[in-house]
Amino acid sequence: TAQPNNHTQLDLSLQNIALNDLTPYSGTFSGYELDAGKLDTRVKYKVSDNQLDSQNNIVIRDIQLGKIINKEKAGALPIELAIALMKDSNNVIDIELPVQGDMSDPEFKYTHLIGQALSNLFTKVVPAPFALLKGLGGSEHNLEHTYFVAGQHEITPIQKEALTHLAEALKNRPALQLQIPVCSNLDHDKTGLKKLKLSQALNQSKQNKVEFYKSQYIKLYGQSAHKKLVQKHSSSEKNGKQLNMADYIQAMETALLDKQSVSNDAINKLAQARYESIRSYLITEKNMAPERLVKGKTVQGSWKKETIQCEFNLSVNGQLITKKS
Repeated sequence: TAQPNNHTQLDLSLQNIALNDLTPYSGTFSGYELDAGKLDTRVKYKVSDNQLDSQNNIVIRDIQLGKIINKEKAGALPIELAIALMKDSNNVIDIELPVQGDMSDPEFKYTHLIGQALSNLFTKVVPAPFALLKGLGGSEHNLEHTYFVAGQHEITPIQKEALTHLAEALKNRPALQLQIPVCSNLDHDKTGLKKLKLSQALNQSKQNKVEFYKSQYIKLYGQSAHKKLVQKHSSSEKNGKQLNMADYIQAMETALLDKQSVSNDAINKLAQARYESIRSYLITEKNMAPERLVKGKTVQGSWKKETIQCEFNLSVNGQLITKKS
């Protein structure tokens, strides 16, 4: 007698299935009715010793969710966010879904396994949205963050490249909005702005660095302090005292930076300028629609790789997509 559960292979294709006919199944695992859309599926499965191993290609077109019919299920599964993340610019979701199961289990139901696999997929993709975006364009860049030189708001060439990949990925996910942070790092940006102020003053003075630093140091600390500084960074040589110029210049620079003042308002303006730089670049250079770029929260950026790291977020209709920490 043939035992189909011991050894079976099947290749099955179904096309143009109306999604609203699947509401009994969608309601079971998602909690939503399906109002509109079409589904194509190709199933390849094999059974060996009651163990099912199947590969399912599912293509969903123009999906529209209906009303909630199971609040508990709808609240547990972030299906609206998952759809926005997976739906491309043609309103198509294309999924490769492996499914395994034990057919000897009295509770075995293939539709239940499909629903569970979809649920697992949705709950995995939502907490890691930038990983999905990175995969769309095969980018090697970290698309979740952008980086700034301390005290500066200009976008570096390497960050322009990363923003280009991010914009391309977002164009293929039209339901998503990018939340751009208003980002600064109080300590490191203050230091950066102090260096910028000192550099600007040097350029305006038309003196060389040593002359300018020396004149400013004497002005702020006095001749006696300057004499002690020279002595501190001089060593005895055969020809007399020799000034270690590099250490001398660095010591003066550190002392002069200490006297530069930077207000919290300047830090706030820098954070705002960074937000505007990113937004302007994405609109003017990458043709992104302004309504897809949302002003995010004012945040403290991290100090990573000698730069200020600022973190993007994504939202759908104003609802923030919560990422894994």
